[in-house]
Amino acid sequence: MISNVFVKIQQELEYLRRAQILSIIPIEKYVKYMLHLFSKAMGMPSGGEIVLPKEITRRYLSNLSNISMTPINETFSKLERDGIIREDDGIISILDHVLLDEQVSVFSSVVGGNRDA
Repeated sequence: MISNVFVKIQQELEYLRRAQILSIIPIEKYVKYMLHLFSKAMGMPSGGEIVLPKEITRRYLSNLSNISMTPINETFSKLERDGIIREDDGIISILDHVLLDEQVSVFSSVVGGNRDA
């Protein structure tokens, strides 16, 4: 079951999808932004690794964003190669949330404040 925090993230992503933000932002950046939002919602872990709930999968992100699996898979592969995430049996772990935050900082400033909460 996904908490209220995740429901709010889903609503934000739905707003961005309807606003056609993908027409001006690269898909890879948007996928990173989705991971960023979910990792932030999980809070800071003691060991530095953020493990997302099992419900947050590649397929879930694809359905949520209306992005096909191909760019989702390509972005995940790149993030895994770069040591930012790890995926074991479908469970996504954010290994380097600082680097992920840096990679979406420009995107966050573009979409942040575009609407009232």
